Amino acid sequence: MRKRVARLMPQKGLRARVRHRFVKTTDSAHNHPVAPNVLERDFSP
Repeated sequence: MRKRVARLMPQKGLRARVRHRFVKTTDSAHNHPVAPNVLERDFSP
């Protein structure tokens, strides 16, 4: 009974999904200008 799932998965053509590390795609410390507030919205509480 040991490793039953590991034995049966290849027989059914199934493979475990590999989890990838989270990749940070946002750079908050950039030197680009901030977009202007063209709608003049006030988001302060």
